[in-house]
Amino acid sequence: MSTHSNRDPLLTRVRNTSGGERTFGYLGTHGLRLGANEVMLLRGNLIATLGAKLSARKFQALERDLAAGVLKIEQTPPPVLYDPQLHNSKVLTLVDGALGTVDPEWEQSDYSDIDVENTQ
Repeated sequence: MSTHSNRDPLLTRVRNTSGGERTFGYLGTHGLRLGANEVMLLRGNLIATLGAKLSARKFQALERDLAAGVLKIEQTPPPVLYDPQLHNSKVLTLVDGALGTVDPEWEQSDYSDIDVENTQ
């Protein structure tokens, strides 16, 4: 399980805020057990992945855990915006409360030192 603070633009970062060890059945393929305050990095956007499933059960479990404060989503992949006039893409970013755009940093991602659980 990963506890890195890598802010990779292709991952969702979640934290167990329940105060104890807990299994989250909707994380990963068959559920993941996270220790108190443990962080996990998941491929893609967790909300979009669960929302796109035919069954709403896992998405509803995520909603309940977020509302109860036992799980916190700290990061999701930012939206990618394409500018047809300039023929380039930018991603949204937030720094010190200011919303802006930056160039995508796909090639700077280094997956070799982090544990990433596929949510598909």
